[in-house]
Amino acid sequence: MPSSFESTSRASPRRRGRSLTVSPREQHYFTQVFARLRAEPKCWQQVVDNYQYFLTRAHLSRSNQRALRDLGWLIEANCSIAEVEQAVLAETRSGQRLRRFPLLFRGLLPSSPE
Repeated sequence: MPSSFESTSRASPRRRGRSLTVSPREQHYFTQVFARLRAEPKCWQQVVDNYQYFLTRAHLSRSNQRALRDLGWLIEANCSIAEVEQAVLAETRSGQRLRRFPLLFRGLLPSSPE
């Protein structure tokens, strides 16, 4: 018989949150993206253009809207490419949201190997 201090509920244990670590696939993709941005800083304008384009979209998920807001803060703060890379690859919720919206970096890498 359980004592009065023991829990008798049969509630399931708490679910753990998703892992915030960067997967090898994401690491490879964003390493290529930021290598291109470091080699050709003028490509940053493509990221800004993508950001402006997605701001005009009426139907985006909340996480994509939040990723846009996060990238907007980085753009408005005139962060360097290294600071943006650090923010995207950070093991934080903000970094995770940015990694889940790779269309922000569309047009920087060739679509097929040549």
